[in-house]
Amino acid sequence: MCRFSPIVLIVLNILASTAAWSQGAKPTVTAVANVASYANGSISPGEMVVIFGTGLGPSNVVSLQLDQQGRIANTLSQVQVSFDGNPAPLIYVSAKQISAMVPFGVTVKSSTQIQVAYQGSTSDSFQKPITPSAPGIFTADSSGQGQAAMTNADGSYNTSSNPANPGSYVTLYLTGEGQTNPVGSDGNIATSAANVALPVTVLIAGRTAQLLYAGSA
Repeated sequence: MCRFSPIVLIVLNILASTAAWSQGAKPTVTAVANVASYANGSISPGEMVVIFGTGLGPSNVVSLQLDQQGRIANTLSQVQVSFDGNPAPLIYVSAKQISAMVPFGVTVKSSTQIQVAYQGSTSDSFQKPITPSAPGIFTADSSGQGQAAMTNADGSYNTSSNPANPGSYVTLYLTGEGQTNPVGSDGNIATSAANVALPVTVLIAGRTAQLLYAGSA
């Protein structure tokens, strides 16, 4: 994945718009949430978020592209998302839903103002509180609830019919872990390990699991 550090490795879609948004139609942001858990609370530096609203972008989903420096682009199909004026790397864009990475520059702030620009028109500011971490685990059915999207020690997908053996390790994926070490850089692709800077504890059935690795994937 990417060193924008949206997704952390722990070892142990969209309705088409029914109306054509003409140039100049003002985007409207209604919610900003963790893309994995859909939690609607505080957001953290480097987190992958999902932005809901109307008139946010093109009717069809457009997926991420790399810029000339090989980083995830912050302009996609005439869409930009900014946090306090700083453009964010874009994972995908569409009329009613956008996924973007929270810039690491919000680390020192208590809140941030989010705006979406599309075809020259800019939404009103949408304020979100900032916290050092706001972890959300990706789930098997992408609903933000139920079983985690998890693999077993042999790389097979963990399910009720293919459970992990006691004493083995499993791999979970999440976003919202906060700053990393080395320090995260907006939009850069992860080519080496970057550990989560904050302390990490994993509980399974209420019991603390042995943590082998927590960092970029």
